[in-house]
Amino acid sequence: MSDYFALLDAAVRMQPMPAAYLSTTSNVYCQDCGKTGQCKYHFVGQKCPFCGSYNTRELGRVQAESTQSITP
Repeated sequence: MSDYFALLDAAVRMQPMPAAYLSTTSNVYCQDCGKTGQCKYHFVGQKCPFCGSYNTRELGRVQAESTQSITP
């Protein structure tokens, strides 16, 4: 899986988010390590801040400027 996650890392680097989403974060649950955390939102995928896996489930989104929570 690490090769696949490296491809996703490259895809995230090559596809910058539009300005409207730059300050958006996602609350995620990692299905690999079982932890809940927060990461930068990206339409390619959300990376677990603990183990680096993309096998995550998005629990919600937060935009920093308005602190408005968005449920997917």
